[in-house]
Amino acid sequence: MAERFVVGLTGGIASGKSMVSGFLEKEVGTTVIDADVVSREIYENPEIREKIAHEFPECAENGEINRRKLRSVFADPEKTAKLNAIAHPAIIGECKKKIAAARGIVFLVVPLLFETGMDEMCNATVVVVADKKARIKRLLDRDNIDEETAENMMKRQCEDVERIKKANYVIENDGDISDLKKKTLSLLAEIRKIAG
Repeated sequence: MAERFVVGLTGGIASGKSMVSGFLEKEVGTTVIDADVVSREIYENPEIREKIAHEFPECAENGEINRRKLRSVFADPEKTAKLNAIAHPAIIGECKKKIAAARGIVFLVVPLLFETGMDEMCNATVVVVADKKARIKRLLDRDNIDEETAENMMKRQCEDVERIKKANYVIENDGDISDLKKKTLSLLAEIRKIAG
């Protein structure tokens, strides 16, 4: 096998990609680099916080970023683009560092894998798909937000059909947790074959 084999894992918000990466990391011991975790680390960077606070003062409190308020930015495409211009280069740079330090099969979990061009850092890509209504329900339950906010968050991402066209593998999250786990382990076995 090459020094490392990077698999991009993506899917729409609340599709189940975090459950898939959780199985891979906690139960199989596979290296997982999660862009959302990296993003939270980036938001702790004083320079990034300052830029966000300057651009979105309504989302800053005592020098800290209120991530819940920052979600409101996603209702406005122009504001979303400004936020992404601040955060994405830093997130991509940090993910690249983590990949360079990893060995073996590495799963890079990125909600906006194709939208940000981070799929170019990968040897293969996987998309987790789920029914839109189920995803909205999960979002409302998980994040305690209203349906309009959930819809706005989903609109900022490409549709499943677009991701499926670009991905090498698809996991359909249409069953229960044990079904999703079985599909994840089956995918890992497939990846191990091609990784050599």
